[in-house]
Amino acid sequence: ISQRSFLELYKMGRIYRKKAPFMWCPECQTAIAQVELKDIERESHLVYIQVEVENTDKKLVFATTRPELIYGCVGISVHPNDARYKNLVGKKVKMAVTNKSIELTADEYTDMEYGSGVVYYCSYGSVDCIEWMVRHNVRPIEIMGTDGKLNENSGIYNGMRSEEARKQVIEDLKKEGALVKLESIKHIVNAHERCETDIEYISTDQWFI
Repeated sequence: ISQRSFLELYKMGRIYRKKAPFMWCPECQTAIAQVELKDIERESHLVYIQVEVENTDKKLVFATTRPELIYGCVGISVHPNDARYKNLVGKKVKMAVTNKSIELTADEYTDMEYGSGVVYYCSYGSVDCIEWMVRHNVRPIEIMGTDGKLNENSGIYNGMRSEEARKQVIEDLKKEGALVKLESIKHIVNAHERCETDIEYISTDQWFI
C-alpha cells in the first residue's frame, strides 16, 4: 500500500527529491527521528576564537562548542544595529586555521548581548546552523561522513572523530595565537537514546511530499 501511494503521489508531481541534512547516529550507523533523541548533559568547553577582518586592523571574536567543524564554516554574522560591527558588515573575515575568507553579514536574529555578539555557523553544527544557512542561502561544505569521522573536506583533520579533532583544533588555534580563551561549561546535547552517542547532521538525497 505504501509503495502504491508513493508511486501515485510521484505521478501527481506531489513528491520531489532534494539533498537535505538529517540526524544521524555514527555509532548505530542509522538515521534517527526526533522521538529517538535523548537530552544528555555533558562537560565541554566554549572556545573563543579570534579572526581578522581583511584589509583592516580589526579583529572579531566568536565562541563555539564545536571548533572541529571550522572547515565547514559558511557564515559569520552580527546584528545590523550593533554599533561595534556596523561598519564591518560586508567585509571579508579570514578564518583561523583554514585561512578561508568568509563574508561578515548582518542578521537581526543575532543576539547582541550574548557573548561577543558574533555568530559563526557551519555545516552542520546544529539545527540552529541549518536555519542560519537557509536564511542566508549559503551552500554547505559537507565535512562529516556517516562513520562519524571528518572527511577529505576537513584538511588535516580528515579521518578524525569529533572529539579527537576538537582537541587538535584547539591546539592549532593556540599555536596560531587565535585562541582567546577556553571556558569550561556543562550543556545539553542531543544524543541517540539507544546508545547515548551524540548525533551528527549529515546530508543526503531525500524524498519530500
